Amino acid sequence: MSAMITADWFMLGRDLYFRKFEIYTIGWQQQISMDNLVASVAPYGGPIALMRDRSKPVKVQSNQPSIQIFLPSGRQISSINCNTSTIVKLGWTNNEEFMGSNIICSK
Repeated sequence: MSAMITADWFMLGRDLYFRKFEIYTIGWQQQISMDNLVASVAPYGGPIALMRDRSKPVKVQSNQPSIQIFLPSGRQISSINCNTSTIVKLGWTNNEEFMGSNIICSK
């Protein structure tokens, strides 16, 4: 019995198909649970910005909101602290640049 070659392709429109496949698995350098985090992923598989979801309670941590930025491979490349305000939203440009103007801080 042979497998169909097109089994993992999906129809997008008339005579137009696409398929998704895993390029590699994220190998986080540290133990990360996405259950208590908000993620913003840059377009086209770029960097990943993570911050704690303030609507969910967690055990003792710093009161200062911070954002960690990771490569798609899971290696952390940067960290941003927002010392005076609450982070409301994260975002990226189409060029995979982290948008400081999309970090909306409210006092």
